[in-house]
Amino acid sequence: MPPKKRPLYTLILAAGHGKRMKSRRIKLLHEVTGRPMLTWVLEALRGVPAKESFIVLGHQADLVRGLVAGTPFRVLLQREQRGTGHAVMQAERPLREAAGDLLILNGDTPAIRTSTLKDFVSEHVKSGATASVLTTTLDNPAGYGRILRDGLGELTGIVEERDATPEERRVREVSAGIWCVDIPRLFRALRRTRPDNAQGEFYLPDILGILKEGDQRIVAMRHDEPWEVLGVNSRAELSRLGRMVHRRIADAWMERGVTMLDPDRTFIGPDRKCGTNSTYQRVRWTRERPCALT
Repeated sequence: MPPKKRPLYTLILAAGHGKRMKSRRIKLLHEVTGRPMLTWVLEALRGVPAKESFIVLGHQADLVRGLVAGTPFRVLLQREQRGTGHAVMQAERPLREAAGDLLILNGDTPAIRTSTLKDFVSEHVKSGATASVLTTTLDNPAGYGRILRDGLGELTGIVEERDATPEERRVREVSAGIWCVDIPRLFRALRRTRPDNAQGEFYLPDILGILKEGDQRIVAMRHDEPWEVLGVNSRAELSRLGRMVHRRIADAWMERGVTMLDPDRTFIGPDRKCGTNSTYQRVRWTRERPCALT
């Protein structure tokens, strides 16, 4: 018998500044192929059927509101940034009567696909898990929360790098920060978390140990393309991801019958059109000239 369909709600965490960008402007307003990175996430999530959608704003909230206007996302304010767990807690009041699952992701993942999110939610429901987290593997996992598994490969926890032991820091599997969690159990667990860590913050991953105390099933699902699911933390990462997104757009057009002689240096915006059976060589995208031959 297929698992019973459960109501789904979605939540974007978009309150942080992003200090590693070295910018006065909040990270989420920096652009990827001509669009603020948050816009990509909003559009990816709009393709995921949800009963209600939320976004948590904080730093420069008035600027970010402009991107959210006209979307189905309800704005929640995190007036004091005290960690990912604290950010998710801002949704407790509007979801206190909700039954179902909450899909949580960060606003700095502009490469995320709607299909990836749908597959993740589907696998979460099929598994019967109380909580699922998306993971990926990196050659250099510095800066990311490490996935901890037992001898059978079952998830036992996630440890932030600042709090990890030398052995734990050698783990290459990391959390992508994308979650799907049973709503009532999520908030019951969050209320029990404490800021007992190097940052003095409330961490969302701390719910895992609490849920396991209640014998709840926890699942970690591995994704093979780190660049798609991990957030952008620096201008160098923004540049690398931008090139990958441009190449993804170029590949999509080539699948439709467009010839690109040098797709790695063909930059076409996501809203632009190319003619079938046309040929492009080193195309440069700009706002004024959407497909400018160079």
